[in-house]
Amino acid sequence: MNKTEANGENMVVTYVPDLHRLTGGRFEAICGKCLRTSESVHAMDASRAWGALLQVGWSLYTSEVMAGRSYAICPSCTAAP
Repeated sequence: MNKTEANGENMVVTYVPDLHRLTGGRFEAICGKCLRTSESVHAMDASRAWGALLQVGWSLYTSEVMAGRSYAICPSCTAAP
């Protein structure tokens, strides 16, 4: 099951969408709906970067039409699907 759970102050990320790895240990996501690029996030790995993006309003969309493919969704598209 793909999900993210908030456990107190700890974020448990069990699914990470495709993120772009940049130089210097930074990552960014691209919104699967409007193609907006996230701020780059400094993290040790993609899972931690995705956790940081979730905290600033990004979410995960899983398409039933595209055989369960999951996409990162920006805060604007998350608020107004």
